[in-house]
Amino acid sequence: MPTERRHKLKLAASVLCALALAVAGCGGNSYKSKVEDAAKQFKKTSVDAGTKLRNARTKQAFAAGVNEFQGAVKTFNGKLQSLSPPSSAKAAQARLISVLNTFSADVGAVRDALNKGDVAQIRALQGRVVSDVAGVQSAAKELQSKAG
Repeated sequence: MPTERRHKLKLAASVLCALALAVAGCGGNSYKSKVEDAAKQFKKTSVDAGTKLRNARTKQAFAAGVNEFQGAVKTFNGKLQSLSPPSSAKAAQARLISVLNTFSADVGAVRDALNKGDVAQIRALQGRVVSDVAGVQSAAKELQSKAG
């Protein structure tokens, strides 16, 4: 795999790890503790996926890491959606789910562009992925503060 692509893959993996750490920062009452439990599992699976992405030397290995990450997002979002947030946290929870879905889709688009060898698309998506991380961090902090 060319060095430039490997650099972009490592950036994506670093972003996933940062995301996992941001989301895992909740704790407290029963709703918050349920979010914390879900976030801890998400952190573990996201870090595992990030490790696979960082170590990916082939398109197939990168795709496997992306698939694992997308599965972690789906599981985490499912757990969040199964909770009954306090009214003060409903919008923040919905926003976090939404930005995680966007982030997951953009990471998947990076995988698809890599599989097609579309370097221009990978470059275009790089900024979106970085922006997605900022959005997820912001949404996670908002949920943390609104959850009580």
